Amino acid sequence: SLYDELLRVPLIVRAPGVPAGVVKPPVSLLDVAPTLLDLADLDAPELDGSSLIPLAQGSPEAESAFNARAIGFGRPLYGYARWGVLHDGLKYE
Repeated sequence: SLYDELLRVPLIVRAPGVPAGVVKPPVSLLDVAPTLLDLADLDAPELDGSSLIPLAQGSPEAESAFNARAIGFGRPLYGYARWGVLHDGLKYE
C-alpha cells in the first residue's frame, strides 16, 4: 500500500563524521547503497540513488537537490500497478 506508515520508515546510521539528527527531504531505498559506499570511501558505480552523507552533514546544496527530485514508489512485486509520486512535499497516488 502507499500509506505513510509503510513509506516513512526510519533509517538510522551511526558513523564518524555523521552528526546526530533527522533529515527532512524525502529519501529512497535507492540512496542506501551510495550512502554505504560513501561511508566506506569506495567509488560508486553509476547508481540511481545519491549518498545521504552530505544531506546528514547539513549541506544546503544537498538539501535542495533532494527536495527538487521526484521519488517514485509502488508495489510491482505483488503483480498490480499502483504507483505514486512525491513532489514538492505532496504525495500523488
